[in-house]
Amino acid sequence: MRIILLLAIPLMITGCAAVQYNDGKTVSIQSDGWYGLDSLQKTANAACQQYGKSKAKYVHSANMNPNLPSGSGVQNTVWECE
Repeated sequence: MRIILLLAIPLMITGCAAVQYNDGKTVSIQSDGWYGLDSLQKTANAACQQYGKSKAKYVHSANMNPNLPSGSGVQNTVWECE
């Protein structure tokens, strides 16, 4: 039990970021609030490159739960493919 707990703690701390939507024009990434835009930029660029675009430009982000303070909780970040 102790080993499982020790393995679970790093997973809970690291969080995750996942592409929620990608149509080659717009990419939406859902991530934990502590992910920086630099890290998300790399993910968005890779998503845009799947459609032959060169990079992604940041458009905006918002909390998935509007009752939380800005920048905390799960964030939905929108990017435009160029």
